[in-house]
Amino acid sequence: MQDYCRHIHGNSTKSLDVFGSNNQQDAEEFFRFLLDHIDDETNRHRDQPGEPPQPPYQQGDSLVANALQYWGDLRVTNDSLVSGHWQFLTVNMRICTNCGYQSTSYDGHPLMILHMPDKGNNFNIYDLLSDEFSKEEVLEDIECLEGCNNNRHPRRSSWKLASAPDLLCIGFGRFKADAFGNPAKNNARVTFPVNGLDLTPYTVQATEAGAGAAAGNVDARFRAPFLYDCYGVVVQNGSLKSGHYRAYIKDDGAQDGTHWRQFNDDRITPVRVGSGEKGDHLEQLYYGAQSATAYMLFYQRRKV
Repeated sequence: MQDYCRHIHGNSTKSLDVFGSNNQQDAEEFFRFLLDHIDDETNRHRDQPGEPPQPPYQQGDSLVANALQYWGDLRVTNDSLVSGHWQFLTVNMRICTNCGYQSTSYDGHPLMILHMPDKGNNFNIYDLLSDEFSKEEVLEDIECLEGCNNNRHPRRSSWKLASAPDLLCIGFGRFKADAFGNPAKNNARVTFPVNGLDLTPYTVQATEAGAGAAAGNVDARFRAPFLYDCYGVVVQNGSLKSGHYRAYIKDDGAQDGTHWRQFNDDRITPVRVGSGEKGDHLEQLYYGAQSATAYMLFYQRRKV
């Protein structure tokens, strides 16, 4: 991977802003940048650009079946390492409050961003997932083309996961404008399970009867349950303009899953995470010295 980064750095003047200069860089932006390059260079259909059509939705249609259709169309133009291992689908459901007509749209994402609530300083990751994938919002004055003769009415809008990837990256949206419009960091403490993160309740598969039959044996990413184990955490302390990153990586070579390694610049230190022993670093992943907080989480899905 380091050789690949050097290759990008040496062949694109645009990448100098990412790999060169003395400017502070954002870990999430770097990860997106890297995924974009890998996605483009490993896409077997990069010569066939285009966006997949949205599956036509009729009342009573299976959202999982339509997700499978969208995924198949998406792979016609994008079949890369990123889409194969990292990408997941979401479905946006919009219901007209006047006539009840429901419309849907699907989209693919290489990483999941969970935004911090405006109030509070102590959350569980399931709180953030519920905000993202369980709550409805009302969209005012939206034209209803299907059931209201083009009249405008409010619509209830909600999001659900329609598929889950083998490798999942979750980023916390910690930066936003303060009361004066200046960028600021939200240092709220967020707890998360190291083992057994369950995304199933936030999927269409959780509520749709016959979802398993619709998915069949086509692709495991559409079949529940969706359970994940963490293997990496990026921790950040500082502000928008300056700060410091540390990475915690699970030691795959150890028989005990609580053996991890901390990467702090050029220093690599063995640590324990989730052991319950004195000196365990789990709490430091949630909230540590100098307001260090988890910024990015890396999970691998358990075999279905």
